[in-house]
Amino acid sequence: MSVSPAIASAPSPVSYQGLSVKKVAEKFGKSVPWVWLQARSNPAFPKPVKVGPNTTVWLAHELDQYIERCIEQSRGTAVAA
Repeated sequence: MSVSPAIASAPSPVSYQGLSVKKVAEKFGKSVPWVWLQARSNPAFPKPVKVGPNTTVWLAHELDQYIERCIEQSRGTAVAA
């Protein structure tokens, strides 16, 4: 069975890392209720993603981008990517 060149050269799927609310709290050094409060009341805070009936995660790269923006605002500088 041969694979067409278009399929063979297609980029691999993007991989996302999802963090639980507990892991997000650990990342920020805060409590789980603080994470939920930020998700509800801070429009700049990354929004959670519901991936199952009882599973909600935050995307690690979005959290990293949020932290970078906080650093930029705090220091008044741009952070190298």
